[in-house]
Amino acid sequence: MSAVINFRYGNFKSNYLNIFLWLLILGFVAVGAENMDLYRAVSPSELKQIQETRIFKTLPGMSEGKYFSTNLAGIQQYAEMAENAFGDAPYAYVKTSIPKSVVTDVMKVEVDSGIGSLVIPPENLNLLSNPKILNRETLERSISNVNP
Repeated sequence: MSAVINFRYGNFKSNYLNIFLWLLILGFVAVGAENMDLYRAVSPSELKQIQETRIFKTLPGMSEGKYFSTNLAGIQQYAEMAENAFGDAPYAYVKTSIPKSVVTDVMKVEVDSGIGSLVIPPENLNLLSNPKILNRETLERSISNVNP
């Protein structure tokens, strides 16, 4: 009975911490779940959709998913290739993240001359954090300073 009384009326912080630690050990609580930063170069039409909805979407009937670079240099390279090859309007740069725990080897690919990328299937797009639109000019200057 005294153990119950001590638990119920003891130091609340200490008891709460003990319970939390047991939940953590048993896997009921995730602390600091690590995320992987991802980047995407998007066309003006995709940028508009992202600004309106604050999420990434696939086109109807698109089953492959969306490609994301694992680094800024990758999206810069892709944007320049798309703009030059297809005459596309300037692409915008967008950053998001995904929990590392959901990333599988099947998602990892290299595209367009070795750009490290992930293909996020349509059913996992909801796991991405809210997109953040990046300042392309500032990023390109910082990338060129790193890679002269």
